[in-house]
Amino acid sequence: MTGAGTGIGLALSCDIVKKRDGEIVAGREEGKRSAFEVQIPVVERR
Repeated sequence: MTGAGTGIGLALSCDIVKKRDGEIVAGREEGKRSAFEVQIPVVERR
């Protein structure tokens, strides 16, 4: 069901992404739903 969530999803996602030095970019076109782009830097393991 749309809109039945607790509202914690985006806040939790923001916390996780920030801890990984990333960012969330939000966008919306009129008459359409919001879209979120998650950007997290790639780190090579040695």
